Amino acid sequence: MLSAQPVFILQEALQYMAQGRIVAPGYTYLQDMVGRTVSGERLRITRLLDRALTTEVERQLKALLEADESMYRISILKHEPKDFSYGELRQEVERGKFFQPLFEFGHAFLTSAGLSNESVKYYASLVQFYTVYKLQRMAVPTARLYLLCFATHRFRQINDNLIDAFIHLVDDYEQQAKIAAEIAAAEAMAEATGNLQAAGQVLNLFLDPAIEDSTPFSQVRQRAFSLLDAERFGQVSEYMQKIEFDKAAFEWSFYGKLHAKFKLNLRHLFANLDFSGLVEDAPLLEAVAFLQEIPTVNARHGSKYFGLRKGVSAYTMVANQVPCNARIIGTHEHELHFVFDILHNNTTDIKPERHSTDTHGTNQVNFLLLLCDGYQFAPRYRDPTRKRPAWSAFAIPATMPTS
Repeated sequence: MLSAQPVFILQEALQYMAQGRIVAPGYTYLQDMVGRTVSGERLRITRLLDRALTTEVERQLKALLEADESMYRISILKHEPKDFSYGELRQEVERGKFFQPLFEFGHAFLTSAGLSNESVKYYASLVQFYTVYKLQRMAVPTARLYLLCFATHRFRQINDNLIDAFIHLVDDYEQQAKIAAEIAAAEAMAEATGNLQAAGQVLNLFLDPAIEDSTPFSQVRQRAFSLLDAERFGQVSEYMQKIEFDKAAFEWSFYGKLHAKFKLNLRHLFANLDFSGLVEDAPLLEAVAFLQEIPTVNARHGSKYFGLRKGVSAYTMVANQVPCNARIIGTHEHELHFVFDILHNNTTDIKPERHSTDTHGTNQVNFLLLLCDGYQFAPRYRDPTRKRPAWSAFAIPATMPTS
């Protein structure tokens, strides 16, 4: 049966009689016929459900009609999110977790029983139609069927809502990054254009007869920097060479500024959605599965970040405002254990020469490891005087170059 909804059965019956040129009977007869068909289909399904029902599923269905803190649980679970705010979506995620066991049973049972999606949707709508009072006084097998269909249909709705929210939020963040990149590109262009006059004065230094050939380059460079700030040279040079502003790099840098919003609004959606594709073993799906499992493996209590809950920390290497490498670590782990690893395994084209970190990422071993790997380790100490007795060097400080 395509649908157990009475109006659908009536329309199909009338269409069949019209095509066969059969005279339609009276309204009362049609009403009784549709009623018997609906009752017969419901009886068939309820008998199958009675045989397939487990004790745990029966308990969960019964709990839907019980009161929880002066409000019936089914009434709470009927609510749908008003918007895509964190609070509304968080509640929708929790409702999905509650319905998931019922959905797994309901989806398998209703499919094997031959119940169409339209029939499931119809039976689910009756839970919305009837009050809790009427559901409690309904025949138990019938109430179970309606509640099981409601749980199955509501779980699908929840997934649709979470997917829509995830897509909307990701698109919104992408749009913010693109707008910020456009603004930054326009500002960089305007700034570079404004510095062209100073750049011309710098070029005139090569034609200045007052500068002798024996003049040290450091003096010429000092004069050039007095005409154009040192940090502006790269920008003006790229403009003169018609090198376009790297909008993609800026967008990734901008995403780094949105990390708090990602953690708040996207992480719980990402962790509770099921992803699939046409190719089962696609690397992207494997990466998604790995990321979804990480919190269960590395999650630890961290009152500083999560209060009484568990969580993980994303340790990220940023070079020239661009995130180059990252690793998920537990909040109980020290950053100093991962400094060498995150630098050595950097696979991007950006190769930093100097690495800086705060006190949490420093120890004596990292100085040696990074030196051997071709990096300069430049940690920032909150209180250098406390660290001075432990400082070490590979040469006498007085003989070391100053630049």
